[in-house]
Amino acid sequence: MFLKRVQRLQDEIGEARLGFAVIVPGANFRYLTGHPMSVSERVTMLVVPVEGSPALVAPMLEAGGLAEMCGIEDIFTYRDGESPVESMRKLMTMRELTGPVGCEFTGMRMLERDVLSSAAADMKYRDITDIMGQLRGVKDSSELEAMEKAVGIVEEVFSLVEGEIGPGITEADLAQKIKMHLAELDSGLVYTGAVASGDRSALPHAGPSSRTLQEGDLVWFDVCAEYGGYHSDLTRTFCVGQVSGRLREAYEVVHRAQARAREGIVPGMAAEDVDALCRQYIDDAGYGDYFTHRTGHGLGLEIHEPPYMVSGDTTILTPGTTFTVEPGIYLPGEGGVRIEDDVVVTQDGCRSLTSYPRNLLPER
Repeated sequence: MFLKRVQRLQDEIGEARLGFAVIVPGANFRYLTGHPMSVSERVTMLVVPVEGSPALVAPMLEAGGLAEMCGIEDIFTYRDGESPVESMRKLMTMRELTGPVGCEFTGMRMLERDVLSSAAADMKYRDITDIMGQLRGVKDSSELEAMEKAVGIVEEVFSLVEGEIGPGITEADLAQKIKMHLAELDSGLVYTGAVASGDRSALPHAGPSSRTLQEGDLVWFDVCAEYGGYHSDLTRTFCVGQVSGRLREAYEVVHRAQARAREGIVPGMAAEDVDALCRQYIDDAGYGDYFTHRTGHGLGLEIHEPPYMVSGDTTILTPGTTFTVEPGIYLPGEGGVRIEDDVVVTQDGCRSLTSYPRNLLPER
C-alpha cells in the first residue's frame, strides 16, 4: 500500500465533501496498492474513507493474497455463492461510512454499482475520474525511471526494425518483427499499436495489413512498451526511398510543429495550450484540415490517461506531469505523418523521455 498516495486521495475526497471512495481493480487500484489486478466475475473493491485506513471487500479465496500484496488487513470477505452485498454493508456499518461515494465512472461496472446500491439504497455517487487523473498525472522519480526504461525498449525496437524497411516487405511482416523484438526485450506489453504505409498511412489508427511497401512510401510505426507497470508510446515516420515534395513538406510541418510544442511547454500552462502550439502552426502552414486528432494524452499506468492535450482540457500542467506530444498530418490518397514523443514537465520547461531521431528516417 502506498500510504502517501492514499493520504493524498483522502485529502482530495475530503475537500470534495465525499464520505469515501471505492476503487475497482485496474490502474487506479494498482496506483494505490501496488498490486496489478484485473476485474473478474468476483467483486473486489478497495474502500478508502476520508479518515482511517483503507479496507477491502473481496472474495474469501483472494483475501490472503490481497493482505500480503496490498498490505491491507481489514478485509470483508464473502464465499463463492454468496453476494458481496452483505460484506459491503458490514464494512459501511462498522466504519460508519455514509455517502456520497466517489467512484470511477470510466472504470466501475454496473456489477460493483449494484453492490453499493444494494448495500445502501439511498447512496449518491460522484465521479472521481478527474481526482485520480490529477493524482496519477504527476509522476515521482521511480515512476519516471520505469517510463524511461519502457521508452528505451521501443527505441531499441525502432533501431532494429529500421533496417528492415524497404520495397517488398509487408506491413504485417513489419508488425510481426516489432512484436518479436518487444518479446525479446522483455516488454511487459507485447503491443504493436499501428503500422501503416503508402496511402494507408493517411489513416491515423490504421492497423497492419498485407499491403507491400513501395518506393516513395511513407510508413509510420506507433509502438508501446511496458516496464514495471508503466508505459511508453512512440511514433516515428520512415520513408521508402524518395518521397514526393508534398509529403516531404507535410513531414517538415509536423516536425517543426512538434518541436515548437516541446520547446514551448512550461509549468502552469493548460493542457489545451500544448494542443494550440501545434495546431496553430499546422493551421498557418495550410494543413489544418488534415490534423484530425488531439496533440497528445497523459501516459503512465495506462497508455491513454488524463490529461489530454486538446481544446477544452484546462488541466494545469505541473512538474512531473507526463504526456505525449504527437501532431500529425494525413493527406487522403497520398500518405500521413506523425511524430510522437513522451515528455515530462520540469520546473522550467519540459524534458523529452525520447531521444530517437525525429527527422525523416532513414535520411539522417
